[in-house]
Amino acid sequence: MNEGAIEAVNICKAYGDAEALNDVSLSFRPGEVHGVIGESGAGKSTLAGILAGAIQPTSGHVEVGGRQVVLDTPGSAFRHGIATAHQTFGLVPRMTVAQNMFLGHMPRKWGGLAVDRPTLYLRARRVLEEFGIPLEARRKGRRLGTAERQLLEIAKAVARAPALLVLDDPASALSQGEREVLFRLIRRLVKQDTAVAYLSPRLHELREVAHRVSVLRDGNLAATLRVEEATPQRVPELMAGDAMERITRPPLWEQRHPVLKAEGLTRRGAFYGADVSVRAGEIVGIAGQRGAGQTELLRAIIGAGPLDAGAVTAGGKRITRPTPKRMKRLGLAYAECGAVADEWFRDEARVLLLDEPARGVNTHTRRRIWRRIAEVSSEGAGVLWVSTELDALTAVCHRILVMRRGYIQSEVKGEAVTPRELEDLCAGA
Repeated sequence: MNEGAIEAVNICKAYGDAEALNDVSLSFRPGEVHGVIGESGAGKSTLAGILAGAIQPTSGHVEVGGRQVVLDTPGSAFRHGIATAHQTFGLVPRMTVAQNMFLGHMPRKWGGLAVDRPTLYLRARRVLEEFGIPLEARRKGRRLGTAERQLLEIAKAVARAPALLVLDDPASALSQGEREVLFRLIRRLVKQDTAVAYLSPRLHELREVAHRVSVLRDGNLAATLRVEEATPQRVPELMAGDAMERITRPPLWEQRHPVLKAEGLTRRGAFYGADVSVRAGEIVGIAGQRGAGQTELLRAIIGAGPLDAGAVTAGGKRITRPTPKRMKRLGLAYAECGAVADEWFRDEARVLLLDEPARGVNTHTRRRIWRRIAEVSSEGAGVLWVSTELDALTAVCHRILVMRRGYIQSEVKGEAVTPRELEDLCAGA
């Protein structure tokens, strides 16, 4: 038992026959950053939800200071000193940054009948200044961009002065500069004896700030390592287990003809002037942070979303108003879910448009999907693949388009870029 630690003890969580977590035990010690890493679907967000009181375990429990507690609501987690900054944003758009930070525990006056606004804004500014969070206390939530909303989620959690701060992939929407703000904040909390759980699929982030790293694989705890033991060689092996066979991109024949071409695609508020081409047998990835416009662009190409300008050429036809039915006749197939991977791989389409095909599946299924993408490319189909799994894109794609704020900002060859370099490009670093 670690004195003052908050511990997850033998946690299991099942959804029907699917096990999201299986007998996972972790401790979070005061003054320590405990990194938790795993691929998509490994159980990280489920663990975060249990610590936040938003998800109830099938079995197992949480202990605070050696005493078993029940975290059956977010409020009960707060009362036991656990605050969580989630991937999904819970801000109230009409409220200010300060009001969002202290929502549910605003300072009151007149016997609790009214909010003490001067005290509210004073407390908010103190928190923002103390931790170097670049937000204005009086700014409305609706005026915040994606990265600012993520910083607000962190500010909301920090404002509660928690014993344990749970950060669920907090840097996914942040630029390099904003990540440095986050890391400084974490180091300051550690000096104040706060425990920090940092959940992320990216090892280089954890190596920046963590003291220990636990690896989840398919809901199981594969290992807990000192950060110096969590090397770029060791951790991927633990994350993938028996599925860690090398998947390579198929060779690309330079003379192959384009099977899909999109020119000047624009939808106001989503994407602007996008040019995309895919040759027969080519795998083209689209990378970007959440909200960069990549999913909207893919859906517009297949005809599942509107276009304000531009045209798509497929099957030798130039189309300004694509529809799913028409694009399917021209040889395009679209899928946004990997549990049905076999179905859309059997379609024998000329072009596959894939939106996060491996989201929410286990490691073995994910690797099978990656392998199948390479196989259909070898068979001559073109693939346009939107994914936040940057390691997959760099391993399999021939070319990768990088989107930021609705624009295709750059293009790189898959073989010439690392996942870390691609992440920096997505963040604009």
